[in-house]
Amino acid sequence: MTEIRSLAVIQLVSPHGRRGGTDPFAEDFSPRAALVAAKERAEAWLEVIDQAAQGAQLVVATEDISDLGIYARLLESPSVLRSSADTIPGRLSEALGRIAKRRNTHIIAGYYEREARRVFNSAVLIGPKGRPLGISRKLLLSPGEEWVVAAGAGVAVFPTAIGSVGIAIGDDLLHAEIGAALARLGADIVAWPTRVDPGDLIARARAVDHGYTILIAHPGRSRIIDRRGAVLADGAGRPRVVLKTEVDIALPDEEPPPPSDPSALLGYGDRRERLARRRRPELLDVLLAKEPPELDRYRSHRIPRKPGELRLVYRRMVDLLRGPATHG
Repeated sequence: MTEIRSLAVIQLVSPHGRRGGTDPFAEDFSPRAALVAAKERAEAWLEVIDQAAQGAQLVVATEDISDLGIYARLLESPSVLRSSADTIPGRLSEALGRIAKRRNTHIIAGYYEREARRVFNSAVLIGPKGRPLGISRKLLLSPGEEWVVAAGAGVAVFPTAIGSVGIAIGDDLLHAEIGAALARLGADIVAWPTRVDPGDLIARARAVDHGYTILIAHPGRSRIIDRRGAVLADGAGRPRVVLKTEVDIALPDEEPPPPSDPSALLGYGDRRERLARRRRPELLDVLLAKEPPELDRYRSHRIPRKPGELRLVYRRMVDLLRGPATHG
């Protein structure tokens, strides 16, 4: 049995540098200018998403399409990110919904989401009827991002007409446990909108380990990887490209064993089924430990956590970003 899906990921490099008034560490910074620029960047993404959606059953755009990440570390001015982030439902999800409905497709796009006074690094899944089918919130925030952004509370897999779609954002899928959780929840396809290129080894390993198709949407190197770890499409070296290919999401994740093999005789379908059925979760308490023995080797590393300590780190970061020219 085959289950062919037409899948697309977008690769779009954001312009280097920032227009006047949008650099939060420059003297002429203006929150209003930052908001206008964020809307313009999102509009540019919407145009490309619309083009990519033609003929595709699922389109994946990158993490933070409005390019607000620099404001996620404004420890002393959290209102800048809060005022620039969108709600779900909101302006961006409605615009994505219009595209999804017109193109009869699914769309996943990442952007900072505002809920009351909290901000999340989120990705929304829009269905062919133009409505959100689910929201995934980044679970494992990048260093410094937690100063302003709240972490998500659960691994997200959503049933759709094209299969069960999981979402991992940024650093999330760098953690092997998150990849395993997506598999245990039944993901056929995992969308990975990220600003961090995971490299080939980790990305292909996640697909092979867990038997799902991965769509990496990265500004500089997007990829589509099948259940066996084969890279079906790679945007390396191109500043703007839509990668689109057909993928059999039911492809067995390994060659069938010979009829005499115990796996075949016992009726296992493929490696994913065999490993899922033969798990021993009672042995894995260490994965839930807050302070696993592994951290013993890092005891000399003191990570600042108290508000006063974080403010000192923040001021150091600001000084480095502004450079020596700002000092008298």
